Amino acid sequence: MSFNEEELKKVQSMTSGALKGKARSAIADTIREYDPKIQHAKSLAPEYGQKALLVLTNHASKQRHLALQGSVSSFNNSAWTAAATVENWLHELMGGDEQGIQSVEAIIEQLRARA
Repeated sequence: MSFNEEELKKVQSMTSGALKGKARSAIADTIREYDPKIQHAKSLAPEYGQKALLVLTNHASKQRHLALQGSVSSFNNSAWTAAATVENWLHELMGGDEQGIQSVEAIIEQLRARA
């Protein structure tokens, strides 16, 4: 299991329950925002796709850092959690093996469906 998969499982666990609806919605919305861009990057030739994924990763990282400026980095901060979720997805796409990517994308689909 990759680091990114472990982190996404933590997100899944820490955002379960009746009081975590705001976090689940923020995660699903962020996944929906990034998904078309990620799918486009995946459709490009490998050298261009990696560059496009890197741009998206940097954007997600910037969103996570902006969320850090407002409060503590925890799963209770929906903006931080949503950005970290997408950032982990992107890191797996850029450096993971096929099995890891499939596992991470399965978790992403579950997270998208929970909102």
